[in-house]
Amino acid sequence: MFESIMRWFRRKPEPGHVSPGSPPGGPMSPGARVWAPWEGQFLYSATIVSVVGPNVTVRFDTGEEKGDLLDNLRPLRPDKQIVSGQQIFMMYDAEARSYMFYPATVRSVTGEYFEVMREDNRPEGRVHVKRVRIPESALPLNLEPEWVMQSFVRLKEPEFFDVNIMADTSLANPIWASRREIDTLYQANDRVLARWHDYYWYPATVMSISKEGIQVHFADGDRGFVMEKHLLPLYCEEGERIFIRPPEEARLMYSPAIITRIDGEMLDVEFEANDQQESRHVSGLSINRARFWRLPKGTRPLNLDAGTSVLVLLGAYWYPGRILPAREENMFGPREDVVFIELLYGAHDVMVTPELIKPMRFSAGTEVECARGGGAYIAAKIAEVKGEKLLVKYL
Repeated sequence: MFESIMRWFRRKPEPGHVSPGSPPGGPMSPGARVWAPWEGQFLYSATIVSVVGPNVTVRFDTGEEKGDLLDNLRPLRPDKQIVSGQQIFMMYDAEARSYMFYPATVRSVTGEYFEVMREDNRPEGRVHVKRVRIPESALPLNLEPEWVMQSFVRLKEPEFFDVNIMADTSLANPIWASRREIDTLYQANDRVLARWHDYYWYPATVMSISKEGIQVHFADGDRGFVMEKHLLPLYCEEGERIFIRPPEEARLMYSPAIITRIDGEMLDVEFEANDQQESRHVSGLSINRARFWRLPKGTRPLNLDAGTSVLVLLGAYWYPGRILPAREENMFGPREDVVFIELLYGAHDVMVTPELIKPMRFSAGTEVECARGGGAYIAAKIAEVKGEKLLVKYL
């Protein structure tokens, strides 16, 4: 589901900030070896393909090409930048095709090759840099403070839990098992409604409880952590209006319906008439995540007028946006249940539920991340606010 949300947010690299670039034949000219960001907070080995002013195209050692800003690149000199004992992340796949990275400790570096101790305590030599990624914090840019537009920043959502964290936190893991449990109304194996990243509620089963949050398992296989306030008992009432996926609907499209009868986790519903279907009664639908889509709970934003500047939550971050007029052709439900937002950085439209929106306000001292083109973001702190401009100091 997270991937479907982020598909709305893909965008072309933007020129961003101005950089003088490097002269032909310089250290950042075509053919130069560099560390380059992809997405997230890591750097990967690449070669510069072309440079046009402040913009650059790089080809990663794994074959992909991507546009970026020249200022976001670092020279690739692993033997002078990475030291013994430092942690990196590597692909166990010698052909660098798996794209699955695991922690490893550097023992030595020669040219573009590493000798490492893997996470499974196995030593490995001749690990080419194409199998390696390093945190951006290992090679900071040391950027000077600058003024940026509000549209070029994003804020981290503190309550976001990455569903991929489950890879190393099974109950069989002694580190996980030793974590302090917390007081909660729920316990393992409870059936609940858990809020997903889209702020809708889906049936799930509680797997475990710890200080990290409550671990839940959804019917479609997704797992993740939620806070207790993001859980509800698995309960619905006759006469309640929900969104549900018709039995014959192969796409991930949900239609409004009224519950007419409940028998355990079996529902009878009456679908409302709309442009996609006629009103009809359907019985014997099992409550599972493939069909059941409960309406969001919580406080609506104070102002949903078209043109209002807001922050919209997509995945782990809040992005600046502007509310668009309501759309008559909306096929995903009544207009009061969804809002269309134009993202200010990239000029893409997204459809979200009201709880994913909050007023756009920035203040001095707030930590943000600033877009620098090519999907790269740099951590910063706001020092001053003047209208739609922010003076940021990079961290």
